[in-house]
Amino acid sequence: MLVGPATRAATAHLFTWGPDEPVTFSPDAAPLAAGYLDAPRATAAERRPRLGGRAPLVGRQAELRALDTALRAAVAGHGQAIVLTGEPGIGKTRLVQESRKRFIAWLGAGSGKRPLWLEGRGASYASATPYGLYRQLIASWIEVAADQPAERVRAALAGALTHLMGNTNLLGPLAHVMGLPQRATPGQDEGQARRKTGPEEQQRQAFAAIRALVTRFTAVAPAVLVLEDLHWADPTSLRLTAELAGLAASRPLLLLATTRPGELPVRGLSSAHEIRLRPLGEAAAGALATSLIGQVSGPEVLAATLADAEGNPLFLEERLAEMLEAGVLVRQQGAWRLREAARPSASAVVLPQVLERLVRSRVDRLSPAAAEAIRAASVLGTEFTAGILAATLGTPPSALTPVLDELCASDLVHHEPPESAKPAFRFRHALIQEATYLGLLRADRRDLHARAASALEGACAGQLPEVATVLGRHYAIAEDAGRALRYLELGGDHATDAFANDEAVASFREALTVTGQAGAGDARRPADGGSGEDLVAAAIRLYAKLANVLWRTARLDEARAAFQSALALADASARPLDPVLRAHLHIRLGRLELTRLHYREATADFDAAEVLLGGDAGQQDDATADHWLELMLDGRADMHVMRFEPDLVLAILEQVRPLLEARGTPARKTISYRLQTLQRLLRNRLRVSSEDIADLRAAVTAAEHTGEDKDLGYATQFLGWALWLRGALPEAEAELANALRLAERTGEAFLRGVTLLSLSLTALRRHDTEAVRALVPRAHAALRETGELFGSRVAGGMACAAWLAWQDGRPDEVTRLAAEIGDLELTTLGSGAMYRWVYLFPLLAARLQAGETGAAVTAARTVIDPSQMALPDDLTAALANACESWDNDKPAEATHHLTKALNLAAAHAYF
Repeated sequence: MLVGPATRAATAHLFTWGPDEPVTFSPDAAPLAAGYLDAPRATAAERRPRLGGRAPLVGRQAELRALDTALRAAVAGHGQAIVLTGEPGIGKTRLVQESRKRFIAWLGAGSGKRPLWLEGRGASYASATPYGLYRQLIASWIEVAADQPAERVRAALAGALTHLMGNTNLLGPLAHVMGLPQRATPGQDEGQARRKTGPEEQQRQAFAAIRALVTRFTAVAPAVLVLEDLHWADPTSLRLTAELAGLAASRPLLLLATTRPGELPVRGLSSAHEIRLRPLGEAAAGALATSLIGQVSGPEVLAATLADAEGNPLFLEERLAEMLEAGVLVRQQGAWRLREAARPSASAVVLPQVLERLVRSRVDRLSPAAAEAIRAASVLGTEFTAGILAATLGTPPSALTPVLDELCASDLVHHEPPESAKPAFRFRHALIQEATYLGLLRADRRDLHARAASALEGACAGQLPEVATVLGRHYAIAEDAGRALRYLELGGDHATDAFANDEAVASFREALTVTGQAGAGDARRPADGGSGEDLVAAAIRLYAKLANVLWRTARLDEARAAFQSALALADASARPLDPVLRAHLHIRLGRLELTRLHYREATADFDAAEVLLGGDAGQQDDATADHWLELMLDGRADMHVMRFEPDLVLAILEQVRPLLEARGTPARKTISYRLQTLQRLLRNRLRVSSEDIADLRAAVTAAEHTGEDKDLGYATQFLGWALWLRGALPEAEAELANALRLAERTGEAFLRGVTLLSLSLTALRRHDTEAVRALVPRAHAALRETGELFGSRVAGGMACAAWLAWQDGRPDEVTRLAAEIGDLELTTLGSGAMYRWVYLFPLLAARLQAGETGAAVTAARTVIDPSQMALPDDLTAALANACESWDNDKPAEATHHLTKALNLAAAHAYF
């Protein structure tokens, strides 16, 4: 029997072969070299030489030595972060694998202990899934895949924590990282159980838990954390990686990352040692080819195999595999020779296209079942499980076993990890997955994504929020706009709750892209089969959610643009949108404008919202009534507070009182108490009465019934601030400490900032210089984090710094800081606009010490100005007498009164 070259390549390991014979099919075609079939082999040989990382590592000795040095330094307690950069296929993963074998063998043999080596990998399809890298790391530690049932993952995590740390204190935040449903913590009282932990605090706890876990790893044994394909990692994992990099310096910890060339995706790794992998030289590439296939008959064989690979090991391996399977290389007398001249690719073809063509040709040689399976697997990503693939193909898992065996034998897919019995698999390289995927026709790709999404839905029915973004992307490519929107929005909501703000923004923007694409099509493919206008409503809702996330991350211009886009869609809609939704958008946009001190624009939005909400709010449903209260309290009244117009604020409070008492939520009542008390304080020039304190305590009580720590935190902070004004310093400090705990629990950066500032001012009045010195930088940093909208409030921290400068004997610094504060536009109480005395008394003292009585009197005039906080009568009188003496041309007498005023200020704890 004569056998053609393709069949012989597929079966050469099963038979022995006779002589070759050229077969001519037509006069204008080259003859085909066929071979005579001989006898079956007693023992099947290898199907073909095992490529893909099986050959010895060549051409990387310098890089391997650098990694060996880093590993030995880490074992000695001098860890670091190393980033391997290089083009796709250049050998980054292979170098990591080689280092792992050497490290474990060397350290295990020397100490008798097995070191910890954990790996995680970024994936393009999961770049909006928070903690993706670290879920894989933890899963490899607990030896249970993250996609297993939640209770199994939780039990394995609890067991691993107990074994490592002797307790399960970190179970809650680590379960959050793994995407497991939250459970109530034992010992919580009813109020605590009702209140939710804020998203930013959840993230802070998760980061702290990972840091504690890694610290414990390194206390037990040297540890290596491998983070592959960092360029595809989610933003939350990138921020966490930057934090962990700081742990390595003083611990037996090596952070080893791989990424493609370009700017490092993690700013915190900018100081990491970079090892750049360049293409193999000609000699090294030839050595690699020889190690893969063995002896060759002449230099023309190596020239053909190395053509177009340009020193890229993956391209070289794939070219060799393709030549072997196609029968271009044949083995005769123990050496490989060319059956026909290997034709170099056209010069215009770039290497990734060469690889894509090579991979496709290899896929075409698989059995039909294996070819169908690998194409479906390419839709699932670089990693997949047998169960998900079987469900995608609609075949029983048992029927897939021989197919997966064939894929592994082809060396296109590897069992992951090789020694594991788990049904997990990985493409040998991400570029093989990409090349296979790019070979799909659009119709096939659409069908496979739909089937993959359905399979993933079934497998993760209890954890849909965790995989929602991936599902949304599958359905988007499947052109199922309804399901794509639903899951992308769910993924965005889930990321918002996890304080994974960048991932939330990405999901909402992807969903908006779907609405645009669906709306532009002829069929308009609306959500859930509704009319095209449903897409408009969905887009408006998505823009509103996107704007809120952008707002809380201080991206104000983008937030403003998102709100405006939502309103523009509403205005252009052929069918009028729900007026309450439009009013909500106007209210939110107006409040955003208010934070930027754009009063005219805010007023226009508030006016538009009021028209949309209708006349008598008391006759509206509860939702509409609540929007009206938000408009009046958080909108109009707050604007008048910022403009120091107490009469207008009180008028609004009187207007809303009947509806507030009848139907107001605890949150709205808390705001009303705060505004009511604040206006009395403004009228009384910040003199606090017992009635004021009683109302603020009532506000705290109301906030406790909101179920939100955020509301309770702001109410408690305001009470502490008022107690500080009154001079009840121990009580003030206690309330402010509570507010700070709530701020840290909820992750409210602004609340944390103003509370730290109030604590600084309380310490200042107690004349505790060390406490002020410690608190002011923290307050300043927290307020800076909140963005430009609250920049003026930094003046409060600068005022404390001026007070400290006087205590430290630096009058010139006092003068400089006072000048900077004077240049700021102080328009709110939080900025210290009404209690400039904090820095003016040090300035007055500095001017007086320098003999500049006139400048000191100028500071005194500002302190007693009617716009300022009312100080004790004797102190005010001394300052007024100094000003009068100066005006009457009596400088010595003015100096006397100023000195007396400073002594009184110190006695009253103002200086």
